[in-house]
Amino acid sequence: MPGTTKAAHFRPARAAAAVLAAAFLFLGGCASDAGTGSTPSATADSEPLSPFQQARHDGVNALLASWATALQNDDEDALRRLVDPQAAPGFLESQLALARNLASVDFADFGFHIGDDPEVFVPASIAERLGAIDAWGPPVYLDFRLDGVDDAMIHTPVGLIAARRGDHWTLVSTQELQDGTHATLPAGSWAYGPVEQTPVPIDGAGGSLVLSHPEDAAEADRVRGILPGAVAAVTDFWGEGWDRTVVVEISDSADEFSGLTGNPADRTDVAAATISLDSDTPANGQRIVFAPGALTRMPSADAHMVLQHELAHAAVRADVGRGAPTWLLEGTADYVAERQVGVVSAPAPVPLVAAMVSAHGAPDELPQNKDFTGANAALAYRLARSAADYIVATYGEDGLRSVHEALGVGGLDAAAQDQALDKAIGVKMNDFASGWSQWLASRFG
Repeated sequence: MPGTTKAAHFRPARAAAAVLAAAFLFLGGCASDAGTGSTPSATADSEPLSPFQQARHDGVNALLASWATALQNDDEDALRRLVDPQAAPGFLESQLALARNLASVDFADFGFHIGDDPEVFVPASIAERLGAIDAWGPPVYLDFRLDGVDDAMIHTPVGLIAARRGDHWTLVSTQELQDGTHATLPAGSWAYGPVEQTPVPIDGAGGSLVLSHPEDAAEADRVRGILPGAVAAVTDFWGEGWDRTVVVEISDSADEFSGLTGNPADRTDVAAATISLDSDTPANGQRIVFAPGALTRMPSADAHMVLQHELAHAAVRADVGRGAPTWLLEGTADYVAERQVGVVSAPAPVPLVAAMVSAHGAPDELPQNKDFTGANAALAYRLARSAADYIVATYGEDGLRSVHEALGVGGLDAAAQDQALDKAIGVKMNDFASGWSQWLASRFG
């Protein structure tokens, strides 16, 4: 379905002594395309609008322009004029609060547009409540760039219902179409409360930004302290060909973390997630979101490792395709997460793997993508890290980069995987798995 998609990578919380790799989940889109395609808009090939449709578009476009201006200017009087008298309960209050929250965020661009994907049906019960001349659910998108960090325009869907009264249109709601095909996607922390911006200079890459709420100032300060070093370490491994201007958001509630990332609100074992918002440029619009209280609970070393792990995923987001082997994505990110600048990481202790090998022998197959959820997920993550360690021990860090480039594109059948891996490091998949198994047996058997 056209429109904004979101890819999310979750980093489970962990104890200092038992580091668990993150689950790699894609929500609402595929890995290669999620959050990177252009948002639908009118094109030269679109069918011409009928006079009725054109009048609708013209009226709502004028409404959207006034709405964006009122929000940016924190103009309470204008918002009261724009919101329909039969708007959804609490909608006016939510818009007034949003305008106050936006006042503390620096935007390079902020506006709305109507996309060319299908409009959304307005339920009869809502239309009857409104009693307006017309009620419309156009496919509206919020278009924005955070000043100094977003190079390309970002687009997030807004499930707007608008009503026509006389010659003008009004705002009815943005939450009554959440079960439809064009639900509102929260674009940032400002949707949940007042926001504080913490700029973070990154050597050679301009500025990054931490968005937090006033009560999370200590956590924001912690991120400000560790972010430059984490970016430097990831860049030392992956090079400078990725967007190193990072936006980190610190959520203040389970609802906020769930809304921003798609993580189920009742799941409490996740420390952080990397999401990709829809952007005009591939791999732009990435955000790292920390779960509420995660930075406070974690020791300093773990907080640094979690952030570096998320950055490791962000660095290669544009090169990862749907169906890429999770053992490779997670194992590589976990390897990079513990790496220091200029230092090849030693193989991780992976006690879960050691216990399995000691009790049952070394596995002869790499973990499958499905193994990274459910009861055996923790073991799958540790096996993934051991596979990355095996590659580095046998083929060097260049070998790990080559394997990631070869297999990370995804969508490869068994024959294509064999060909890609053989080209990267000179072995086919079965021989690679056999070598990894023997390496594990020699370490832990």
